[in-house]
Amino acid sequence: MTELPTGAGLYGDSAAINDAGEIVGEADAPDGQPSATLWRERGGKWHTTFLGSLNIGDCARAVSINSSTQVVGVSGPFGCSNTLPFLWEAGGPMVDLNSLIPPSSGIQLVEAAQINDRGEIAAQGPDAIGNNHVVLLIPCDESHPGVEGCDYTLVDARTSPPSTAPRYISSGTKRTPKSRWSNRYHMSGLQSLGR
Repeated sequence: MTELPTGAGLYGDSAAINDAGEIVGEADAPDGQPSATLWRERGGKWHTTFLGSLNIGDCARAVSINSSTQVVGVSGPFGCSNTLPFLWEAGGPMVDLNSLIPPSSGIQLVEAAQINDRGEIAAQGPDAIGNNHVVLLIPCDESHPGVEGCDYTLVDARTSPPSTAPRYISSGTKRTPKSRWSNRYHMSGLQSLGR
């Protein structure tokens, strides 16, 4: 058994591991603040990366990691209540998943549960009247060409500020995907919400 390092040595909790042996979860950062955390073994030693949180003073917990080291989880006030789901990609800041989906979806995402190796994210959240919906977020990228409703306009997630307001700009023109890691997501199955 190997103990994974944390920042202040007070708390750590693992949630998922990918095929490369990278582990995600939550741990105390050096300042004691609960942070989404990534552990990687290099040269026989475990290294800790604190992914932070969406807002200063929030706690955050990573819950899933794929083979491309894309991480999803939740971030919210201390105790991680009233959470927002995030996506983190190597080197970039966390991005609120709500800023990557169409505002016309009528859903406020509150949890990201899993991300697979294709970058597809299982998430959930309520609609305006409180009905909870489970959704599949499909990236608008070269691995998912021609997805109806996708806006293939590229915005670099590493430069996008965290936001609780959706920033999706819809487009009727389908574009050829230019990058594998577009930060635009299409929500599968939402056409049924108009009933």
